[in-house]
Amino acid sequence: FLHKEEHYILWSLESSAYLGLKNIQIRSIEAFDGRSLVYMYLTDFCPVGCSHCYSDSKNNFKNNPLSKQEINKRLEFINDSQTEYLFISGGGEPFESFSQLLEFVEKANAKNIILVSSGNWAENKKKTIDYLYDISKRRMQNLNNQNVFLRLSVDKYHAEKIYFENFLNIVRSFQKIFCDQNDIKLMVHTLFEDNTVDEYLKRAFLVKSKERIKENLVRVILNDGFGFDVEYSSLMEKKKKFKMDKKMQILASFYASHKQQIVQYGRITPGVYIDSDGKKGLDFLIKRDGSVELWGSTSPDNLININNCSFSKVKKIVLSDIVSLSLLNKGLIYMNSVLNEVDAQSSLFAQYTNNIDDYCKITLKKDKNQLYYSVRAIIDYLRENKIQIQDIPDEIRNLVLLDKKELFKLYNEN
Repeated sequence: FLHKEEHYILWSLESSAYLGLKNIQIRSIEAFDGRSLVYMYLTDFCPVGCSHCYSDSKNNFKNNPLSKQEINKRLEFINDSQTEYLFISGGGEPFESFSQLLEFVEKANAKNIILVSSGNWAENKKKTIDYLYDISKRRMQNLNNQNVFLRLSVDKYHAEKIYFENFLNIVRSFQKIFCDQNDIKLMVHTLFEDNTVDEYLKRAFLVKSKERIKENLVRVILNDGFGFDVEYSSLMEKKKKFKMDKKMQILASFYASHKQQIVQYGRITPGVYIDSDGKKGLDFLIKRDGSVELWGSTSPDNLININNCSFSKVKKIVLSDIVSLSLLNKGLIYMNSVLNEVDAQSSLFAQYTNNIDDYCKITLKKDKNQLYYSVRAIIDYLRENKIQIQDIPDEIRNLVLLDKKELFKLYNEN
């Protein structure tokens, strides 16, 4: 072992340590070669300005559309990744870039395309029908025979900004014109313990039945036979402050919102997507600027951009990153248990926000948290015989040979 002073120098030279970490080859038994799930932010602009928006979408600047090259790069990534579900989302309101949205509907080779929207554009019947006709027509021009869904966000926060008539125009347009099962389909997204959807339905529609399909999914059938699914999720908090004495309530809420994944797979692995064939693929998030990351499973300093990276290169980068691979293999519960050794507050705050998009950015915001977690993950991989000690670069080999007490001491002395 090195002397204490040398340990401290090594611990402080973060750039050298990270370089060493990224050069370690891990023998993963999982190839993650199933189909992908892709969330894509088409824009950061949204004119609605909901008070609860965790994306902090901007409504005070002009929408900046993607260039032709940027569109082609995204289509290349989507098509090469064998995308099973493509969510065109926000970010911002994708219908603010409607011509580009239509291009993805027509050209993306994805089995299912979900257009996530607030419905702010449906302020009159004609415009609503025109927009839906355009989507339907472009869908038919796509030779891949995919399903296209409009996923409408309806909750008490959107109701503060968007009129009930928008909801009415959209549902009635589907009822009368787009009710064929082979056409575009309607979905509604809302929040647990939010009554807005029920209140809207009572105001204008006769509901024949409601059937709970899953814990977070209800199928609504209207009196004329037209039906749509209502999906429920938890609110992702934007709050900056929380109280440590509420720990048990925070943990209970976090694990309850991920109960289905824990029961089914025994862990919370947001970067893993299980496709319709039961194979493990990857869950990607593509932001407006082209930066791409595994959902909730990417190191804050592992910056990748699809404007200069192919899908195969992106996959190679993320699967060779200690943080990403350990989260794919072991999940958020494992990460939380490691970080609780040194910084329980960061771990608890990430669970409090329940914002999986930024989970690693919150928990690994401190450089020493990322280094500690990475070293601990390597130690566990060594124990599991997935890494050999001779494969570890010299600049961090002595760190991973320390026991937990020594690592904890160095963490606190930094």
